[in-house]
Amino acid sequence: MNPNRLIIFMISLLVVFAILIYRLMDIQLFSTENFGNSHVNLLQESTSQRTSKIELSAGRGLILDRYGNPMNKKIERDVVMFPFVNEVEEIKTVLKEITGVDQSLWNDWFSKEEEAFFLKDKGYNLTDEQFDRIDKASLPGVMVVKKESLPDRESLPHLIGMTGEGDESYLPSNETETHGISGIEAAFDRFLASEETQTAQYHIDALGNPLLGLGMRLTDLGNPFYPLSVQTTMDVELQQKLHAIIQDMGIIEGGLVLLDVESREVLAMISRPDISLNELYEEKQSIKNRMLTSYPPGSIFKTVIATAAIENYPALIKTNFNCNKSLYGTGEGARKLGLLSFEDSFAQSCNYTFAEAARRLIEMDNEIIETYAKKLGLIDVVGWEGQIFHYKGFRQLPEEEHGNVWGSDSDKTVPRAISQTAIGQKNVKVTPLAMANMMATIADDGVIKQVRAVQRITYENNTELHSFESGSSQALSGVTALKLQELLEKVVDGGTGRQLSALPIAGKSGTAETGKEGVNHYWFAGYFPREEPKYAMAVVELNQRIDQQQIYTLYAYLAQEVLGHKVED
Repeated sequence: MNPNRLIIFMISLLVVFAILIYRLMDIQLFSTENFGNSHVNLLQESTSQRTSKIELSAGRGLILDRYGNPMNKKIERDVVMFPFVNEVEEIKTVLKEITGVDQSLWNDWFSKEEEAFFLKDKGYNLTDEQFDRIDKASLPGVMVVKKESLPDRESLPHLIGMTGEGDESYLPSNETETHGISGIEAAFDRFLASEETQTAQYHIDALGNPLLGLGMRLTDLGNPFYPLSVQTTMDVELQQKLHAIIQDMGIIEGGLVLLDVESREVLAMISRPDISLNELYEEKQSIKNRMLTSYPPGSIFKTVIATAAIENYPALIKTNFNCNKSLYGTGEGARKLGLLSFEDSFAQSCNYTFAEAARRLIEMDNEIIETYAKKLGLIDVVGWEGQIFHYKGFRQLPEEEHGNVWGSDSDKTVPRAISQTAIGQKNVKVTPLAMANMMATIADDGVIKQVRAVQRITYENNTELHSFESGSSQALSGVTALKLQELLEKVVDGGTGRQLSALPIAGKSGTAETGKEGVNHYWFAGYFPREEPKYAMAVVELNQRIDQQQIYTLYAYLAQEVLGHKVED
């Protein structure tokens, strides 16, 4: 053979071998996570071909109540069973002895299973002792785990909110992951979202049998600090108790807001109707949190007129009013209450008094009503708002609506419009959250604060990432707040709220017309106990018939439940 040809052949052979060796090195060393034009993750693909696995957690962060109880997920013990367990007599014997399961049920568990499964999914529940015995036995193919699952979404509080998939109409069509679509789930989605999952897995051969030396293991979520958790201010036990009362009393639309007076933390928030997956955005709009939605407040708004009068028109407070007159003062009213002082007018909710007071106040200053509505926190949002990291204008309660007083400035020159505004009608709208915060402000000697629904964001190891502090300011003088406290106490002692006189409550009722015959919004907002107030609560029945309203009875039951429940800081 020609020596030159031999050299060329040997060089060609070496080049081919070099290419093959490089290709192998590329597959096994260099491009294991990004191979070829399709950027295939070879490690992941090879592992998936050799493991049987089951998901324990989707990786999304937890929403916790004030005591650390999960609210957006159920976390419970379960047993993962891998299919090959059915082929190992020793494992079957131990499991049957611990669980007490008979052969027919055992066969049913494995009859259709080719993948790992959870024992509870088979409708079989174990005691803590049984879980402990299985865990201690360390059986191949059997693992005691903590499994996360979504609770019944229709039982979730509106404040916590919901998650949804990207193919739903309310999310962009190009999104495929689960996102928060309402409540805290939506507001804190950027902190709760995760791309990692946790699985239990077992290495197997092509026939599904376990590989020796490669046992079961849990895959972590990729980072010991994540997912993050959002700790709310809510008391889940109290929330459930109050929800049961509202449900038992047949409240179809409405709800309550319960605040801690000192901290302005939301302890409970209930919105009816409950979330219904079939009616999220239809006529009932069950996804809407009515406690963050503005409605006409009726006579509770007289508190604003009273505050403006106390601080700007002392003579008005000493005036007597003819409460036989109608709202407009042009004839007799439906309720003939006689000659009443300003204090008694407030207690008996005399419309004429506050219509007249509003007209006189506007003659002094045509912006005085909205000024005091704003002072009392009824116009701007009261939920926590501020900067968190580089997110400016972050809101804990982005669904919260603003309040309103006037339809237009021209209404301030129309006597009838002024009269209707003075009693919380016309264009006046307030959220139940803002109303509860107004009562807390009065109970807290005139100090207004931001309302917090979330205390802090924490890492997986429970160390703090960020905490939320409520801003505060002196909205009213202590003297004004004291006078308002006296007015609110008088409402319950012998006024329109006397049905609550057996309880240490101070507050104000309101009935707002809806434009539908015989259908109104019924409110009561107040604080309790009177001495050293701890709680402020607003309760509202929306679109309720006159002959079916039960606002005082409802408030009494709810307040009694709150007073009998210990809330820890």
